[in-house]
Amino acid sequence: MKSILLVTNIYPMPDKSYDGTPVCHYFTKEWKEMGYNVKVVHFITRFPRIFYLFEKLFGEIIKAKTGNVVFTKVPNKYIKYSLDEIPIILMPLFKLIPHSRFSNIVVGSALKSLLKEFESEQFYPDIITGLRKVFNLN
Repeated sequence: MKSILLVTNIYPMPDKSYDGTPVCHYFTKEWKEMGYNVKVVHFITRFPRIFYLFEKLFGEIIKAKTGNVVFTKVPNKYIKYSLDEIPIILMPLFKLIPHSRFSNIVVGSALKSLLKEFESEQFYPDIITGLRKVFNLN
């Protein structure tokens, strides 16, 4: 059975605080019905605590001005959950300044955690897809 890994920053959250865009989940459900082994990695940005205070106070204004979703709760480490039998890893990536790049240390640490997780589950994707690119690994 071929395996597909979807990497995205927009996906429904486990606590239903954000439904993401339904299109990503629609694709994963369709791939599963077609017989693929599907997993999702949902990256979410984690900021310093002070930013979440601003969100509580000015969240609606921020959403109206930027059009961005502002989360009030972001986990400190990755969590695993499933939605319609699709396994999902919610991976927080720490960023000190909004709109800046993630540091190489943060990205490297996340990649190391994911590779360890995939190896323990013996998940080796044939296809990795995200928002803009598809990589066929065979």
